[in-house]
Amino acid sequence: MSEQINAAIQENELEEVNGGVNGIMVIPYVVQKGDTLASLAKKFNTTIAQIKKDNARVLKGSTKLTPGMILNIAKNSKK
Repeated sequence: MSEQINAAIQENELEEVNGGVNGIMVIPYVVQKGDTLASLAKKFNTTIAQIKKDNARVLKGSTKLTPGMILNIAKNSKK
């Protein structure tokens, strides 16, 4: 199921969560084996700091990602 969700995200098939504001949309992302904060920041055109801030409750101060963990990613759609 998480692979289907992530595939839909990559294909831009998911609706924007919270409506998206100023070119920013928040999307759920299910962590996969091998994902890092740096790789997710690059993939979604955001920063590690932003991911950590938006997911403080989930990460609880850690930078370790576990497969299956669901993160909210603020994706900057403006280039």
